[in-house]
Amino acid sequence: MGTGAVTSDAHDHLSQSELERLAILHTYEVVDAKGTATLDNALAITAHVAGARAAFMAMVDLDQLVFKATHGFGNPSQSIARGGSFCDWVIRNDGRPLIVADARSDQRFIDHPQVRRGLRFFAGFPVVAGNTHVVGVLAALDCRPIHPTTAQSPDRHAGADRREHDGGVRAAANSVSRAPHGTHRHLDRHRQPARLL
Repeated sequence: MGTGAVTSDAHDHLSQSELERLAILHTYEVVDAKGTATLDNALAITAHVAGARAAFMAMVDLDQLVFKATHGFGNPSQSIARGGSFCDWVIRNDGRPLIVADARSDQRFIDHPQVRRGLRFFAGFPVVAGNTHVVGVLAALDCRPIHPTTAQSPDRHAGADRREHDGGVRAAANSVSRAPHGTHRHLDRHRQPARLL
């Protein structure tokens, strides 16, 4: 599933920062790696804190998102195109989270294909490798709008919820270099939000 080494000859249009990010991503050899129980738990925490029904972690390669683990999904694709995705916004957002309470009311996303299919809420958090580059995204999502409260917002929640979320993001980041080879897990098969991605 990985694209292999990224060469400057083939990708002269890429910034130096993106070339370095892709090099780090492939150094960790996680594009084809499988999720872990720790990562599954991190996704459950992320969904719980955000008040959302589904969550995922995806590695962001040159031109695709590769899903490492999912929570609340019926039968998600193993990868989708990166271009125009919500995760691509996170990568291009200088490592800042992307919180979209209601995509149908957000002019940036109102005409987005996933929003037309039903996606309303998205909260994406960067997974950083080497303390410098965002190699993936840990996200919560839902087909209903969620307007963050003090208890729900992963940016503003406090106390135990804050510690749970921070632990979830750290678990996702730590799993990057430890995940065994294979495919990602599918959970909670009675729901089908995979089409929202």
